[in-house]
Formats: sequence, C-alpha cells, structure tokens
Amino acid sequence: MGWLIIFFNNNASCYRNGRLYFGCSRGIVSFNADMVVDESCDISLRITDILVDGKSLSQIPEEQRSKITAFTPDFTEEITLPAAYHNFTIRFASLTYNMPRQNKYAYRLQNFDTDWHYVDADSRNAYYSNLPPGTYNFELRATNENGDWSEIRKMRIFIKPPFWATWWAYCIYLLLFIAIITIVLREIRRWLLLRNQLHLQEIETNKIQELNHIKL
Repeated sequence: MGWLIIFFNNNASCYRNGRLYFGCSRGIVSFNADMVVDESCDISLRITDILVDGKSLSQIPEEQRSKITAFTPDFTEEITLPAAYHNFTIRFASLTYNMPRQNKYAYRLQNFDTDWHYVDADSRNAYYSNLPPGTYNFELRATNENGDWSEIRKMRIFIKPPFWATWWAYCIYLLLFIAIITIVLREIRRWLLLRNQLHLQEIETNKIQELNHIKL
C-alpha cells in the first residue's frame, strides 16, 4: 500500500477491529495496527572514541594504551585506568539517520552517578574526572526520531589506586607497624630490666654501707 497524500486531518482518525483509519484530503487511509513495528531494538549505539586526559586512544603510545584496553573504542567492553590518569571522556553516537538531530541520549556511571544524564545530539560525550579508585559500570542508551529508547549498552571501568593505596602497600604498612611496635616493646622491656638492675644495685650498696657503719 502506498501513501495517497502526505496531508492528514488530525481530528479524522479512528481504530476499529485491529485497523487504523486516517482521513485525508483524498479520502481514507487505513492499515492493520499489527504492521506498526517497535524499532527500539534496531537502534545501533556506537562508542566513537575514548579520551584519557584529553588524548584519544589512538594518540596514546601503544605500551600505555595496551594497559587501558587492547581494543578499539567501539569494541571495548572494559577499560582500566592507572592512577596516573585523572579524567576520561567517552564519545558516542546512534546510527539512526532518519532525523539524527532528534536523537536523545542518556548515560550514567553506576557506583558514582545517582541518576541518568540526558543530552541531545550536540553533546554526545560523557566526561568524568578524579574518580575514587574502584569498579564502575558505564551505561548508555539512545532514542530514535520517534522517541523510542534503545537497549542499554554497558562498559566496565576499573580505576586503579595509586601505589601507596594498593593492598600490597597496606601489607607493607602493617609489617612496618608490627616491626615498630616490636622494637618499642623490646626497648621498653630493656629499659625496665635496666631500671630494676640499678634499683637492686642501689639496695645492695645501701646494705653494705649499713653493715660497714655497724661494724664501726
């Protein structure tokens, strides 16, 4: 069935027996309501780039980039950021071309954001800085020109702690603390023994002096 005309009367429509009817200047257009397909599953989301401290992954030396991810942005499901990096940006796009200016986006970082951030087609990036060390899940979704939301796309983000805040660093701190306590306790015990010895020597000296005084 082809469309007879593109001008419809907004007040001339109805639904009956599974069919939709619309009045237009040349008559009536009708079609089966079951032909209306929800296109939300067809919305294709892409991660177009990942920037770390303002540099695209493609601009980061291979040795450093491999520590972040071994894949290109759109195929990356997890990134690991060493403590030396302070911020990152995720750029994204929806491959729906009917009316791309009407596409909307929503993103959030679980374990950090309390709610979704909503942006339009002119602000297709998510920026985060100075995140505490830990594991986060980045979630992204988009609409098409009809306002239908896509499925959620996810990316796992692991922020490494600085060397002084790692578990092995804390083990070293614990061992140092135990060593210091051991040394302190040993010195206290040694001081007490020395004090007791001096006290005993003083008592013996006093007794000897008393005996000598008696003999005289």
